[in-house]
Amino acid sequence: MDGSTERVRRRRRISEIPQNHSTKIISLYEGSNDQVKSLAEALGHGKEKRYPNRWMTLCPAHNDSNPSLAVFEVDGRLSYRCFRDCKKSAVTEALRKQGLLPDIQDQKVRWFDYTDEDGNLVMSVKRSERQDGGKDFAQYHFDDKGQRIPGLKGFVDKPPVYNLPAVIKAIRDQNTVFIVEGEKHVDRLRELGGCPRMPLVRCSG
Repeated sequence: MDGSTERVRRRRRISEIPQNHSTKIISLYEGSNDQVKSLAEALGHGKEKRYPNRWMTLCPAHNDSNPSLAVFEVDGRLSYRCFRDCKKSAVTEALRKQGLLPDIQDQKVRWFDYTDEDGNLVMSVKRSERQDGGKDFAQYHFDDKGQRIPGLKGFVDKPPVYNLPAVIKAIRDQNTVFIVEGEKHVDRLRELGGCPRMPLVRCSG
């Protein structure tokens, strides 16, 4: 593959990085939590380059001389991608060996509880964000003591809508119901204080 073909290929693949994260990354650079910039500089040895929505730096998973690792932010979490086709798991392992990533046990965990129309607990979703940028989801049902037990099969036939009591009240009061993708965004909108009298519900498919 000649140089011009490789440059075109790289530009095409770089364009696949979500462009709507540009503002987030710039804000991160200007704040105290400068993990994207710090990682790029630690790997780049002076060869790192800053772009509007990412940094390009040397990939630790192969003998890199021309920065081919994109480092960026997705939903507030550090992420990266090698444009020389190194697997993300290989990059993650190389970063850990250099002490540039914390252990996987340092993952961020959030719980989202679902209730029936009367507010009784029915099920819960565990969302884990790994340090390599990946996410894991697990579903739980509740026993008679209110303890979370893994799995829904045989216990929850039809998962309810998230925030169901508020949705029912909104319909009864002829208020607006906002449908957003994912429990995290429901709770985030609540935290921002947007339209507090209008319930927010995730799209359940």
